[in-house]
Amino acid sequence: MQPASYGVMESQPVSTVEHVYSGRTLISTPMAELQVPVLNARAQDVTIRQWTLLGKVFTAEMAIQTPSRSVRRIQAEESISRAHEEVIQQMVDGLPSELTSEQREKVSELLIQHRTILSLGDHDVGRTHLVEHTIDTGDHRPIRQPLRWQPFQHQDYIGQETNRMLEYGIIEPAASPWASNVVLVTKKDGSLRFCVDYRRLNSITYKDSYDTIRYDNEDLMCT
Repeated sequence: MQPASYGVMESQPVSTVEHVYSGRTLISTPMAELQVPVLNARAQDVTIRQWTLLGKVFTAEMAIQTPSRSVRRIQAEESISRAHEEVIQQMVDGLPSELTSEQREKVSELLIQHRTILSLGDHDVGRTHLVEHTIDTGDHRPIRQPLRWQPFQHQDYIGQETNRMLEYGIIEPAASPWASNVVLVTKKDGSLRFCVDYRRLNSITYKDSYDTIRYDNEDLMCT
């Protein structure tokens, strides 16, 4: 019988709910069910939706203390994934050429230390729990665009992109009176960019207006 392998899920804010945090959890594999401690720092009860991302799991190293093979402690392994290695290497390669090898090494170590905040791809965009975006349309009736048919050769791409965005929590199933069409834009390299035609929605949206500082004002210039 092979010994069980372990993983450690680090504590982090729950991405979809403000002031709610997942706890550090030890995970054994294979597993059927897992209980993750969650801290609700809000004054009222909250509901976490199914498929909400609670944290990232890292490989754990089992430390054996006695011949009886009893587990005394679990240490999180510092090895990084291949995806993180590639992203960090790309960032280091893009550093200014005047940096020394020692400086590049320090940057690399810093990126490795904080690798969990790095994006690993176009769909790994993350989100903030500090603010929720709203679109102010006043009392305007919902705009629902009729379905716009896409070329047959693009159907598979639209389906694949939709499934990826669902997997990463970028979008979610909804039944809304609002609807806008998908628009595919061709990039310079010939690949497709998945966009949404929000022009009619933008036309009825109340725009925020903020004052802009004029930096040519002598009173504001830094010396």
